[in-house]
Amino acid sequence: MLNKAKEITPAVVPPGVKPALRPQRPGVDQKRPSILSSNLHLTGDLRSEGDVHLEGAVNGSIFCKGLTIADGAKIDGNITCKSLDLSQDGGIQGDIHGDEVRVSGRVHGNITARVVHLNSTAKVAGNIVHESLSVEAGAHLMGECRHTDEVATLVEKAVEELKKGTVMPKREISHEKHAKVS
Repeated sequence: MLNKAKEITPAVVPPGVKPALRPQRPGVDQKRPSILSSNLHLTGDLRSEGDVHLEGAVNGSIFCKGLTIADGAKIDGNITCKSLDLSQDGGIQGDIHGDEVRVSGRVHGNITARVVHLNSTAKVAGNIVHESLSVEAGAHLMGECRHTDEVATLVEKAVEELKKGTVMPKREISHEKHAKVS
C-alpha cells in the first residue's frame, strides 16, 4: 500500500471557461500589455517596461514602451513612451514625448515626437515638435507646429530625466493662448 503510485487525473475544464494563466517565467517576454480597466482610477505615476492598455483614468505621469488609450480613458499628466495610440473618445491633459504618436481623440498639451499622426477626429490644443507630421482633413489643431531633426534628442532627455526618478512636472497651459478643446 505504501509503494502504490497515485494516479493523477488531469483537471477537466468546462466549455467556455478559460484555464488559469501560467505565471510568467523570468526572462520570457509574453508580449501582453498590462491592462488598466475602465473601473480603475489611478492617482500617481505609472511606470512599465512593456506595453500598457488604458481604459480607466490616470492622474499622474506615465512612462512605458507602448501606450494604447481606449475610448473613455482619461489621463491628467505627462506621457513618455515609444508609441502612443489615442482613441477617438480618449483624452490627455499633459505633454507627450514619444517616437510615434497617433491621435484620434483630445489632447490639451504639447506633443514632441519623431512621427505624429493627427486623424480626422483629433482635437489638439498645444504645440507639436516633430520630424514627420501628417494631418487628416477634419483634425483640429490650435497651436504651432515646428519641424526639427533633433526630436530624438529631446525625447531621450525626457526619458533620462524619468530614469533618474525626476518625473516631468505637468505643465500648465495658458488658456488665453489655447482654447479648450471639446
